Amino acid sequence: MCTTKNVNQRPFPLILASASPRRRMWMDALGVPFEVLIPDVDEVPLPNEEPKKMVERLACLKAEAVVRSNPNRWIIAADTVVAVDQKTLGKPSTVLDAINMLTLIQGRCHFVHTGLCLRRNNIIYAIVDTTEVFLRQMTSEQISWYVNTGEPMDKAGAYAIQGVASLFVEKIIGSFSTVMGFPVERFSELTHRLGLLNLWLGLP
Repeated sequence: MCTTKNVNQRPFPLILASASPRRRMWMDALGVPFEVLIPDVDEVPLPNEEPKKMVERLACLKAEAVVRSNPNRWIIAADTVVAVDQKTLGKPSTVLDAINMLTLIQGRCHFVHTGLCLRRNNIIYAIVDTTEVFLRQMTSEQISWYVNTGEPMDKAGAYAIQGVASLFVEKIIGSFSTVMGFPVERFSELTHRLGLLNLWLGLP
């Protein structure tokens, strides 16, 4: 983590370095002024890379890709993976891939790791938040039905906890927003501590 003085200098709005509609939804809900720039980065995991280290690295990499052409602007970037049995599950590339992922995680618990990077020039704050999710046991027919809804195809671990998949969630331990890909509580804590949240919200 790098720190410096005067971290709460403007300009704003914040730049969200993400193509995720879920992250845009959270930013809209928070009322923080923002604009979207989609980073072009290689998201392939490194050999034997641990899930937590991977999401932190990729979140920072996304922020770095945007900050180059946006000096003096605050950038927020995130990355999310599902992990089970030391296996990292990203987004499914095919229907069969989605079915295999859901077959692996149903009827048991898994972990969702979301890395968050807040950056302005060379000032970098990176955190990782983890939530444990328990999915009910699913039949092969239920899995096929869910995959055919199309919902799993752009989601880490092949499911969206805020969507149809909520029908199969038994419980979670941790942050719901982290599973959705944007750990709101950690974002709020960090930006409040830095004095940025009040600036963006126009509060004294």
